[in-house]
Amino acid sequence: MIFAILVTQWHGGLVEPLSSLQPPASARAQIVFVPQTKAQSESMKLRQLTRATFTAAAAILMASGAQAQSEGYAHFGATSDTIRIQGNTVFPTVDCTYEMRIRIQPGSPIGRVTDEQRDTYEDKVVIVSSTTIGLYLTRGQACSTESLAALAPGTTGVWRHVAWVRSGETVMLFIDGLLTNSWAVTAMCVGNSPDSRMSIGSFKHQLAFPVFPSFLGDLDWIHVSAGARYTASFTPPYECEITADADTQLLLKFNEPAGTTTLYDESWSHYQCDVGYMYPPYTGTSPTLGNTIDGYPACVVLCDSDIDGDGNTDGIDLAIILTHWGSTAPKAYPRADTNADGMLNGADLTIVLNGWGACP
Repeated sequence: MIFAILVTQWHGGLVEPLSSLQPPASARAQIVFVPQTKAQSESMKLRQLTRATFTAAAAILMASGAQAQSEGYAHFGATSDTIRIQGNTVFPTVDCTYEMRIRIQPGSPIGRVTDEQRDTYEDKVVIVSSTTIGLYLTRGQACSTESLAALAPGTTGVWRHVAWVRSGETVMLFIDGLLTNSWAVTAMCVGNSPDSRMSIGSFKHQLAFPVFPSFLGDLDWIHVSAGARYTASFTPPYECEITADADTQLLLKFNEPAGTTTLYDESWSHYQCDVGYMYPPYTGTSPTLGNTIDGYPACVVLCDSDIDGDGNTDGIDLAIILTHWGSTAPKAYPRADTNADGMLNGADLTIVLNGWGACP
């Protein structure tokens, strides 16, 4: 009841009882079974914390609502351009989706878009040129009966949505949401090693292989997922429609300004992504950031308070905050840490309460 009063005070127009907010059972238990004296003490602490952060949280909310999204991209203009994904990525081999919005430079040779490998035993590579596009899956030996698909004339020089999907023993290539090619893949490609590593662009294997060149062109965003997100034709999403969920392994949107050296990965893992970094003693160069896409179609801007991404800030979002109070953002709800400070606390609660209702 005390918590319901706090909600009413901060939202003058919100008079519905807390029971109508329909949080999960675990969250309701936290509200109903707190002793009265303890609830009074905790509510006072919560008031003090949220009052201290109210102004900052409101500023964050207003800035996020007004900020233009989906405008930046990374330009890979040299075959030595690279971005290293730090840590053991362990991206999936079975039932996975590698999708991106890409603009391939006309006349460009074959180069790496992504490469994830563990020496020569395992390798997952997306490659493109001005005439071909391919996905290599290797686990001791080649896993697929075919790896390259020819690109239709006019594919390069313009933005395309490309998705590589593995579903069971079938690999599918979608371009602009249409199934372009599919082929069988052997069941033995069923795992990944804990010391795998990944780069976007130029890549150097751990063993005595040459430095593999980067593709030439532009990346608007790239999304790596566990599971087959697409199995039939679909309408390609734009960047602002792509959000991290429990299946997201890596999500980069390249909206950082020019000169940025570390990119923000929006997946629950928050991998550190180093621009221009290659494994010593080899050196790479940095793709160009801070570019703007002209004429990008308008998208609905997600508000920070909408944790589950359904377009509304409501009792479900509130319940997620309460259920995971004091912890880091759970894997299933990477947007729960609304201010990205690494903890679910009063600052996140303030943003949720002040964003109550439909996202603007």
